[in-house]
Amino acid sequence: MTTEQNTVATAPARVVDARNVLCPTPIVRLTAAIRELPVGASLRLIATDPGSDADVRAWAVESGHELVEAGRTGGEYHFVVRRTH
Repeated sequence: MTTEQNTVATAPARVVDARNVLCPTPIVRLTAAIRELPVGASLRLIATDPGSDADVRAWAVESGHELVEAGRTGGEYHFVVRRTH
């Protein structure tokens, strides 16, 4: 499998935009969106709330879903979460 095919195969199935909203809205949107995905699929959450980093990490532990990626670009926090159950 080439790198390009691998990237396409693992690309998030959905992007959840939680920019310009505060806690708990990013987690509420994340929770609702992950329920709509099949097990094994992933989504990207984009948030601007500085508390999102800690909130999403705690949510992943509590919910049992996999936090695949977490990072910050400028004032935006980007997360990729995979549904595990």
